Amino acid sequence: MSDQGRRYLSLCAIAKDETPYLREWVAYHYLIGFEKSFLYDNESRVPIRDVLADFYDARIVDTYTIPGQGMQLTAYNHCLRDNGPDFVWMAFFDLDEFLFLPREQDARALLSEYEDYAGLAVNMCPFGSAGHLSRPTGLVLENYPERHGVEIFVKSVVRPNLVDMPLSPHDFIYKQGHYAVTTDHCPTIGGFAPAAMDRARLNHYSFRSQQDYEEKIARGDAIYVGENPRNLKKFYAQAGKKGRRDTGVLRHVPQVKAMLKNRIFAPYLAVDTAALAKEPLPGILRRLGDAVKAQKADLARLIFKLCRRRFADNAAFLALGVKICLLANDFSGARAIARDLVVLAPTLASYRQLFSVFLAGGEREKARTTASFILRTARYTKDAAMARDIIRQADRHGLTLE
Repeated sequence: MSDQGRRYLSLCAIAKDETPYLREWVAYHYLIGFEKSFLYDNESRVPIRDVLADFYDARIVDTYTIPGQGMQLTAYNHCLRDNGPDFVWMAFFDLDEFLFLPREQDARALLSEYEDYAGLAVNMCPFGSAGHLSRPTGLVLENYPERHGVEIFVKSVVRPNLVDMPLSPHDFIYKQGHYAVTTDHCPTIGGFAPAAMDRARLNHYSFRSQQDYEEKIARGDAIYVGENPRNLKKFYAQAGKKGRRDTGVLRHVPQVKAMLKNRIFAPYLAVDTAALAKEPLPGILRRLGDAVKAQKADLARLIFKLCRRRFADNAAFLALGVKICLLANDFSGARAIARDLVVLAPTLASYRQLFSVFLAGGEREKARTTASFILRTARYTKDAAMARDIIRQADRHGLTLE
């Protein structure tokens, strides 16, 4: 199935009596690029549709009623079948799990790099109760800042067209020849994978306060029928451990609070991904140029990354991508694109782009070697303007050339 015309990223979850936390969870994930959340209401006392009425009216949320015990995989199967075809990616998290991206503002920018795989597996990082016995006011993201390590357990963001069915809340059966990887490109083994935290992790607030955990025990489990893996011994055990303060996710708190207070549903980076997937190259170049002129470097970078597979063989598109990544201070991204540009169009102009990237990223020896190659070649080709430009850039950065 082609990605053309589909929206890019959605989120699926099953929930029961998570009323105090629904709005924060949906708002947070919407702000980091999840265009729609599909929530399956497992007999909540206060219906999820009522709690999220304004999100529903804004078409950010759809809800389904799903009664009975152990219905999590049934909900996942339904969402894959009914909603999966409309999206390139679909994530499956719980209401106590928040995706955190240390380097990205928008999850779509990260996922665009893994479109050759059927799924991206994200390691779970447990967060403790931080001494709270009763439920505090404020956001989960603020109240529980102590991380207790990292798990080899993963949760999945999958490409629905490459999935047969969920095997558990942690892993899926993929179509033949396809599989999921971590951000380090390590394949998963079932619901497990080597820890990879530098680009994505799933903050897991499984305990919250003692009050919350007791209520969670009373609700029962979304997978197991007639048994419950939770007990207060687990709560007391984590409460006695000292966690590591991990506050990276707090950078999103002001936007989450503003959305919840003002009820203005505006994402960080507003992109109509379905329209973007159909737009031809001239329109994409105009969009990118407009974003750069407006000094919206992160927006321009996201648009570029979402379109890169379609226009990877166009030199003008790649050259603009190098400039955009430099504006966004994404030096590793700029380097990768500049090298692709050199392979696609091995000209002195392409090598000059690579030289500029090395300079901007502080890779002085690589810059010096590349400059030497350009200058020597420019002498043979009698390209004096190119030579002057390289020398001028080197002087501006205090780089001595041989």
